[in-house]
Amino acid sequence: MKTTIETMETAIKINNKLTKTLKIKNKILSVYFTAGYPELYDTSRLVLTLQEAGVDMIEIGIPYSDSLLDGPIIQESNNRALNNGMTLKLLFKELLKIKDQVRIPLVLMGSYNSAIRFGMEAFCKACKECEIDGVLFPEMPPEELLEDYAEIYEENNLSSIFMISPQTSKERLKFIDKVTTGFIYVLSSNSTTGSNDKTAFRNSYFEKIRDEKLQTPTMIGFNIRTKENFDMACKYTRGAIIGSEFIRLISNGIEKDQIKNFIDTYKKSE
Repeated sequence: MKTTIETMETAIKINNKLTKTLKIKNKILSVYFTAGYPELYDTSRLVLTLQEAGVDMIEIGIPYSDSLLDGPIIQESNNRALNNGMTLKLLFKELLKIKDQVRIPLVLMGSYNSAIRFGMEAFCKACKECEIDGVLFPEMPPEELLEDYAEIYEENNLSSIFMISPQTSKERLKFIDKVTTGFIYVLSSNSTTGSNDKTAFRNSYFEKIRDEKLQTPTMIGFNIRTKENFDMACKYTRGAIIGSEFIRLISNGIEKDQIKNFIDTYKKSE
């Protein structure tokens, strides 16, 4: 039986590290990096290093070459990872090796086409084996998840994550709120990642989302560069995702002390 909005509340039951973290934590710091960057086998090392440094969640990018949302920093990391030889099969193999050591939520983000080519059911099963908690495909329509994959997600205890932007209508927001089982990724603006757009943060937009009193937790991503950006995002949502700044940090290699200092910058109390 196909899942519908009417049956979804009782049909979908997800309970994993992501849903638990979203229930109990505020000021969640999530860090994004591209799998296979800066070197091919750095993914597992980076996950454990970030966990030790104190991040609350990790978003791992599945590298692909035709991203429309990513700015030049993340695009370059995608290209380098692909040139290194990173594939979904290799990514799952890397994550499988460390799954028993990971205590924080792991989210995969990437092209919907990558999962389709891998086989969606096989992809979701591999996520479960590696204890991946959530998946975000920016170009996947929520209607398609609801119609075709909601049951597969549930079988594999996998949370769905969808994006909204300042252009998302109130009606669309309400629909996404009903479909999402992880968190709603609130784009800080209509610009790409790593943008220098000084109008990127509009409090009125975040206030509007907060005042909707959604049932699904929200987190802000794109252009979170400074501690000030992070703290501002946390006033309106459960937390924020840092991507381009972290990828810039590790572009010349992974240094544990450097990463710890980077994370401490955002986690320190006022």
